[in-house]
Amino acid sequence: MMRRLKIPKVQLSLVLIAIFLSSLGQLPLEQYIRVLTVSCVSTILFDLLISYVRVRKLFIPHAAMATGMIIALLVDPTLAWYKIASIAFIAMAIKNFIRINNKHIFNPAASGLLIGGYIFGAHVAWWGTSFQYSGNLNVQTLILYIILLSPLYISAYRMRRHFTIVAFFIAYILLTFVTSGSFSPNMFLTTLLNPTIIFFSIVMLPEPITSPSERNKQLIFGAVVAIISFILAANIIAENIFIPDPLIASLLLSNLIFFKYK
Repeated sequence: MMRRLKIPKVQLSLVLIAIFLSSLGQLPLEQYIRVLTVSCVSTILFDLLISYVRVRKLFIPHAAMATGMIIALLVDPTLAWYKIASIAFIAMAIKNFIRINNKHIFNPAASGLLIGGYIFGAHVAWWGTSFQYSGNLNVQTLILYIILLSPLYISAYRMRRHFTIVAFFIAYILLTFVTSGSFSPNMFLTTLLNPTIIFFSIVMLPEPITSPSERNKQLIFGAVVAIISFILAANIIAENIFIPDPLIASLLLSNLIFFKYK
């Protein structure tokens, strides 16, 4: 048991559960339980089923649990249960069938959320990772941020993707100032403490199978994701093309660009 708790994917699942628990009260209780149950149960069952069809083996689905928790935190909670289950299926199907050298190319949770968003006409909600920010620093806000930042230990230290995270944040903050045409300490602080950006950069961006491990490639990868996200969010694109979420789309495009350089 203790050995299993040292597995990064298990640790990630545990801190994602903590983040989900910290979001209690953000949704009606019935909806809150439904999103969690459908996302996690569907992801685990589909991963086991599809993997068994593919390799005729059963295993403990640590990665599927983490993916299910990410979907639960990000999916539009107003979607019908079968639509959330479909997003979980898409995530696991892409993970299992779109592979090179026995490794999946695309971030599974991001794949399910983006494709499911197109199919069902739904934006990625980020409902469980967008409420933590408050202009007033207090004990509750501090606790919420400590919980939100807890995956940083796994992604930056255990998985050693700290260069990717730093590069993304620097590029994202610089691009925020450039596109806004102004700079202020308040804007810097608001961008730095944006809970959606924090969660994306420390949980989804550094997923170890779909992101580079070498330092220089990590730096380029993180910066490229930030640049593409700003391009996709630009008015000329966002006003004419439906994109469920620019951050998610930029991550998947970067997964495709960098899959040969991991």
